[in-house]
This record gives sequence, structure tokens and C-alpha cells, in this order.
Amino acid sequence: MKIYELRKKFQLPVTEKLQGTFSCAIKKIILYHGRMYLTQSYLLFHSDNLEDVEQIKIQFSQIKDIDLAQVTKSINFIKIIVENEEYFFTSFTSRNKAYSLLKQLWLKERSRYLLDESKEKLNENQNQIENQNQNQNQIKLKKIKIKIKIKIKMKLKMKIENENQNQNENQNQNQNQNQNQNQNQNQIENLKNDSQIKLKNKKSLFKIKIIFQNQNQNQNQKSKSSRDSSVFTQEKSRKKFFFQNEKKY
Repeated sequence: MKIYELRKKFQLPVTEKLQGTFSCAIKKIILYHGRMYLTQSYLLFHSDNLEDVEQIKIQFSQIKDIDLAQVTKSINFIKIIVENEEYFFTSFTSRNKAYSLLKQLWLKERSRYLLDESKEKLNENQNQIENQNQNQNQIKLKKIKIKIKIKIKMKLKMKIENENQNQNENQNQNQNQNQNQNQNQNQIENLKNDSQIKLKNKKSLFKIKIIFQNQNQNQNQKSKSSRDSSVFTQEKSRKKFFFQNEKKY
């Protein structure tokens, strides 16, 4: 069977190439005679009997072990162990050559598989570490953001408090200024009232003074008139006295 027929029959990747082929039989309830085909990654077996068709496809990366088994001196097997299943191949024309090529391809594929698996695990570990680092960085970044937010809130709070304090101070200053203005106005009004009162008092005192002056003037005038009248009377009596004395003499 050609490689393109194998690819079509077993649905193989295009990259698979035939490495060897051997005539053999697989042991089931009976022996199925057919042919084993080996590629870089697969063990293939095809048996096309008249009564039954047996077809097996095993990937080398799934094989756990390949060993030689001997049932009798005349019957030797190549045992293929795949997870929980075992395959027995016999009736090789050149069993040792088939075993050697099987072992070589299996070890090569298995080492590549293990290498890929280790790379995958390494990549997974690296991804986990990167994710952990990213998570840690994200946590740190979140913490930093929270701290920044707290600082901003504190600053805003302090700013608001300062503004409120300044507003209160300004209000207090305005109130004090208003109080001072009111006090000044009251003082001015009091001064005005005091000045008005003083002025009234002065006026009243002046009036009283004028009244007293007028009274004094009247009294002076009266006293003067009385003095004048007394002087006149005295003068008259003196004249009368002199006149009477002149008559006597």
C-alpha cells in the first residue's frame, strides 16, 4: 500500500512518511494476518481477510512500552502496551528488524512528545508565573490606586474643610465687620444724640441765662427807678425844707 493510500485509509497528516512495512499477524481470538506500516508517528496494521477486516491505528506517543514476548519456542510476539490495552504481533519474517525499527521510532517520537510535553509544562509554568506576577502586579497596582484614591479623597476633604473654615472665617469676619459697623453707627447715633442733647441743654441754658439777664435788667431798672424816685423825693424834701427855712428868716 502506497503512502497516499495509507493517508487516505487511516486519515493521516500530510507530513507522515512511510518508514517501514512488515508482513505479520495480530493475535485476537484468532490470528489476523496482514501488514504492519510504520510512519514517524504511527503504527498501522491492516488485515483484509475474506471473512473480516481488522484495522489498527496507534500513535507512538500513546505507547507505554514495546517488548518481546515468547509463548513457546516456536511462537514469539512483539508486545505493544497502550495505557490499559495490549497488542500482540507475530509471524514476522524478520521480527528483530521490525522490533528494532519500532523501538527506534517509538523512542524518538516519545522523546519528542516528552520534550513537547515538558515544553508545554514549562510554558504552562511560565504562564502561571507570569499570571501570578501579573496578578501580583495588578494587586499592587490596585493597592497603589486605592492609596492614591484615599490620598485624593483626603486632600479633597482637607480642601473642603479648609474652604468651609475659610468661609466660616469670612462669615465671622463679615459678621464682626457688620457688628463693628453697627457699633460705629450706634456710637455715631449716640454721639449725635449726645450732641443734640448738649445743644438742647446749651440752648436751654442760654435761654435761662437770657431770662435771668432780663430779670436782672428789670430788677436793675426797678431799683434805679426807685433810687431815682427816692433821690427825687429827697431832693424835693430838701428843697421844701430850705424853702420853709427861708420864709422864717
